[in-house]
Amino acid sequence: GPEWLAEARRRFDRYVEDPAANATELPDEYRVPVFQAVVQNGGAKEHATLLETFKKLTTNIDQKHVFQAIGFSREEKLKTEALKWAISGEVKIQDFFYIMGSVSASSRFGLDLSWSFFQREFSRIHSMVKTASPSIMDSCIACCAAGFCSAARADEIEAFFEAHPLPLNKRKIAQMLEEIRTNAKFLDLAVATDLAKEQFWKELAAASR
Repeated sequence: GPEWLAEARRRFDRYVEDPAANATELPDEYRVPVFQAVVQNGGAKEHATLLETFKKLTTNIDQKHVFQAIGFSREEKLKTEALKWAISGEVKIQDFFYIMGSVSASSRFGLDLSWSFFQREFSRIHSMVKTASPSIMDSCIACCAAGFCSAARADEIEAFFEAHPLPLNKRKIAQMLEEIRTNAKFLDLAVATDLAKEQFWKELAAASR
């Protein structure tokens, strides 16, 4: 609610002034959800503030808090800026996919945006990680595509990787496609039952009174 968000903003503002001195204002366990809430309910100013704060941070865990929140803006432009930042060279290879994961976790639109970005920038991403551990590309693929839940989307992803083969990531891609298709079947079954009908929930609520 408004009170929680106001308190989140107060703590956010204190923390970003001086992350080292004001760390206790925003303890580790609350930092990511507070960052996400402020960015999601803000705009370009909050987005820019978080990026500026990143430059002040010295530990990887603190930097990761920024990566996990920067994609939560509601604006497509700011989400796209976050994705571009991920592959700009300013972020370590072992961390860049967290930003993509942040965008895809933020909303259904964010997931679509991340997957489109991955396809569009595939050559660049591939060249970035080609000498790194295959687990880095595994993580990047999962962050950009694992959240889908339709057979049609699984077919699209499969076709993309058939056209852009990644032998070292073949197992991860196969596991992900199997998971998407399993979840899609479960969703189709759920939609075909009373669970998808508003009347079911109305009657359940009435019975529990």
